[in-house]
Amino acid sequence: MSESQKETNRVARSTGVVGLWTLFSRILGALRDIVVANIFGATAVADAFFVAQTIPNVFRRLVGEGAVSAVLVPTYAERLAKEGQEGAKRYARALLGIWFLIVVAVVLLGIACAPFLVSLFAFGFRDNPQIYELTVRLTRWMFPYLGLVSLVGFYGGIANAHRRFAAAAATPVVFNVCVIAGAVLPMTFLPHPIYGLAVGVVCGGVVQLTVIGTDVAVSRCGMLPAWAPKERGLSEAGRLMVPQLFGIAVYQINIVVLRTYASMLPEGSVTQYYNATRVQELTLGLFAVALATASQPSLSRFRAIGDHRGFSELFRNSMGSLILVSCGAAVGMALLSKSIVVVLFGHGEFSREAVDRTADVLFWLSLGLIPAAGVRMVNQVFFALKNTKRPVQAGVWALLFNALAGGVLAYYFGVSGLAAGLSIATFVQFVVLLFWLRRSLESWVYPALTASFFRSVAVTMLMGLPIYWLRQEFGWERTSWLAVLKLTVFIGVGLASFFMACRSLAIPEFQMVVEAIPNPARLLRRLLRQWRRNRS
Repeated sequence: MSESQKETNRVARSTGVVGLWTLFSRILGALRDIVVANIFGATAVADAFFVAQTIPNVFRRLVGEGAVSAVLVPTYAERLAKEGQEGAKRYARALLGIWFLIVVAVVLLGIACAPFLVSLFAFGFRDNPQIYELTVRLTRWMFPYLGLVSLVGFYGGIANAHRRFAAAAATPVVFNVCVIAGAVLPMTFLPHPIYGLAVGVVCGGVVQLTVIGTDVAVSRCGMLPAWAPKERGLSEAGRLMVPQLFGIAVYQINIVVLRTYASMLPEGSVTQYYNATRVQELTLGLFAVALATASQPSLSRFRAIGDHRGFSELFRNSMGSLILVSCGAAVGMALLSKSIVVVLFGHGEFSREAVDRTADVLFWLSLGLIPAAGVRMVNQVFFALKNTKRPVQAGVWALLFNALAGGVLAYYFGVSGLAAGLSIATFVQFVVLLFWLRRSLESWVYPALTASFFRSVAVTMLMGLPIYWLRQEFGWERTSWLAVLKLTVFIGVGLASFFMACRSLAIPEFQMVVEAIPNPARLLRRLLRQWRRNRS
């Protein structure tokens, strides 16, 4: 077995671990959204919370996961491959010292500038002073979460570079538990029940940092910040970060455009759009995000040791499997959009009209699922190549298309038009990234991926036909246990059809998908090995 094939198998198994924890997280995230929708509905108060939560989350790309992917993981993995753990740890401590100062400054500025940020992200809220003031206060309450989750991202990147993916992937699980608790527990000392969600968000950040901090401490790759601005490699990290800063500006403008359009649409549009994107993120997280996360350390290692063929083979194997899974997920989401929304959100204060609009948004988002998954993967490849400029440039193209198409489509089709515009923009971004990546890969990669795409389309057609027939025959139910049962059957039939089609057509990309499915016995053996290693 070649080194690239061994690395592919390792990536697949790590993807399974990350995907399993992501599944738990997304289930709890869906439960969280169900609880919030049931208690607060698609109301102006709920819109205020979601906008306030969005603002610090945007800055996570600067000091959180975005910076970890673009700067920390590739540079730390290179130091680890060339100098061993001591050299890598010295570099990471110096980087953490500067990182910590940046995080504190951003949090303090965010709290001070909350009124300006709310006006920027939701200009339409200025017409309702009560909702505007509520959004400002909630933003200030939740901005400290940015500092906590940024440290979580840093330590998670260190753990991932050492191929310890479980703890970092598990942190969103405890976060969702805390937010659910904040929503349902009586907090009579708060001025409004919506503040309970803000308390849950901040407490969730504290628990997340505790979990990942404990893991890196036990594995002996933990560290405290150190002030060493002259440490070798920090200048390179700064060079990689400069385009990322511009990328943050592009991303912020994109979010501002979407939120501004949504805030000027009828009441509840922000919540409907948010709930639909949560379902899309759930689907992306199960395989696309998990695969991108698990593959980046290996891609960075191949680049560090100069193995160009291994790099190309790992990308081809990963992207081929990603296309296969994404095609199936996109068709399933499009066909079952209304059933999914009914089961997840169609109860309590969430009206039937809100269900219909959210389902329409989800349908249009499903059309952009394949390019959205591809963008996640290709961005990680560029980061592994220490090229942070190309993802930013592609993001600019996506922003321009999104601002134009989203505005026009939102004017004619409401919140569904926003989703359609985003799908178009994501497709443009994916095509541009693939065009730029071609020179960094061997010539045979793209023809192989084209063949993978057509095989995936064939499998998806065989999977979609029985789902479409069942939906036409049995329809969907308004919120009830029967609706849950029907959706479960539809998904089960779709998965069975997908697996049977892959087996019947002998799809080679399916092997990595199977390898990624967690094996309980293998997971138990891995946990025992880690426990013995930590004790020694």
